[in-house]
Amino acid sequence: MINISSDYILSKIPTIPKYCIVTGSGLSEITSIISKTIKINFNEVPGFFCTTVKGHEGYLIFGYINNCPVLLSVGRYHYYEGYTIDQVSIPIKVFSNLGIKKIILTNSAGCINKNYIVGQLLIIKKFLDCSYIKNNKSPKRIDIKNGIILNKKIIEESKIKINFGTYAWVLGPTYETIAETKDLINLGADAVGMSTYPEYYQAKKLKMKVLILSYLSNYVGGTELITHQDVLNESKKHIKEISLFIKEIIK
Repeated sequence: MINISSDYILSKIPTIPKYCIVTGSGLSEITSIISKTIKINFNEVPGFFCTTVKGHEGYLIFGYINNCPVLLSVGRYHYYEGYTIDQVSIPIKVFSNLGIKKIILTNSAGCINKNYIVGQLLIIKKFLDCSYIKNNKSPKRIDIKNGIILNKKIIEESKIKINFGTYAWVLGPTYETIAETKDLINLGADAVGMSTYPEYYQAKKLKMKVLILSYLSNYVGGTELITHQDVLNESKKHIKEISLFIKEIIK
């Protein structure tokens, strides 16, 4: 089925993309930096599923950023939607099968580190697998190695503040309580979210070079009620700066 999915996408686009970009919650407007676009809905691609989460529309956009062919996935699958880890990772397998070697994974994440603030970007250097799917005692710690290396000048000249840190993957779909947040702080997490790690794990197995960008969309473990709509609203506030940063990376 991976071959069938890949063949269908290749039949719709003029060339093999050099990069793939996966958008997180509220970050779909990254498409604004892509020219000569071709849209392919998930439900058109054999083997792909429909997305069920608001802010993850579920389509692919082929086009060009600075004359570089790219494929952007607007939306992703989540484990909490009822998919298996293997099903969540199907698009990554297809992107690799297309011949794409580099992938940028983005997400909207809860901010844990008190030195960071909402509205900044976090380049993920480490994961904490806090799903406890295979280990009920302690989270697995994963260092991100052999990823996409960024020129320091790109980071220094970015229109949005860039930090580096550790992302804790949790199953969701509920947001963290005060007690859970304290636990994540003790574990060394800087941000927390409900996606991305399964995709990274699959991309690593396929020897793709990965860059992971988390937009810090809300503070975690406070007394105020956070909704998914709040996350979507916040994520859109700095979409222009995020898009320009990604454009510079591709350039």
